[in-house]
Amino acid sequence: MLLLSAAEYEVLRLINDGYSYRDIARQRFVEESTIRSQANHILRKFRKKRMRDVVALLRELNILNSQ
Repeated sequence: MLLLSAAEYEVLRLINDGYSYRDIARQRFVEESTIRSQANHILRKFRKKRMRDVVALLRELNILNSQ
């Protein structure tokens, strides 16, 4: 079973909303490298190379709202 942490889900939600890693880091008061690390964990969990593929999959499954 694929499990996302609350932080990983929040990062995905913000990416879906169009925020950059830098913007997400500022909003969450962490370093950009932390967001990049979380993004890499997400990519590994979904076995994808691009975040847009993960976001598209989650939109297709109605887990994230499309814009």
